[in-house]
Parts: sequence; C-alpha cells; structure tokens
Amino acid sequence: MCGFVGFANFKKDISDNPLIIKNMNKTLSKRGPDEEGYYIKEHIVLRA
Repeated sequence: MCGFVGFANFKKDISDNPLIIKNMNKTLSKRGPDEEGYYIKEHIVLRA
C-alpha cells in the first residue's frame, strides 16, 4: 500500500530543506516497499 505526504508554505522558500519531507516519509515506512518520488518546488514539497 502506498501513501502520500506533503508540505506547503507560501510565505517562504522550503525547497532547500529536504528534511521536512524525509521526516514525514518516515511515518509511512511500515506501509510497504513501494516506489517513491519527490516533487520539490519553492513553496511545495510532496512525496509519493
């Protein structure tokens, strides 16, 4: 089973802080060995 995590902050650039999404991703580690990909832009970070 897969999962999605994401974070948005429209007041500052969060693209240079990959720890945000990596820490959120740890909460899904027990959901299965699915593939993962990242989408990182200035104000939005997503992991699928």
